[in-house]
Amino acid sequence: MESLDRIKEMGERYDVSITQLEELRARLALLKANKTNYNTLLDYYSQDWAGDYEASNLPDFPREANHAILSQDAIFDLVSDYQSLAIEMIEVALSYLK
Repeated sequence: MESLDRIKEMGERYDVSITQLEELRARLALLKANKTNYNTLLDYYSQDWAGDYEASNLPDFPREANHAILSQDAIFDLVSDYQSLAIEMIEVALSYLK
């Protein structure tokens, strides 16, 4: 009976691992697909953000524009979050190779 219980348990662990692997592949595809979008935001922050920020403070600037992106911390925090997550992903990936 011990073998049967172990086989059942390992079968369940295998099924969970297969499901998680498929989910990880899907999430990785999303991450890859977002790279251009992410790079565009980085370029915007380094090239055009300051000018847009100044323009948004002019009295005749339309108020219906999305001003959230003009928060000085918005893009910086996003980049920091992506960098922290990337480091964590590398560390986890390395643990699977050891």
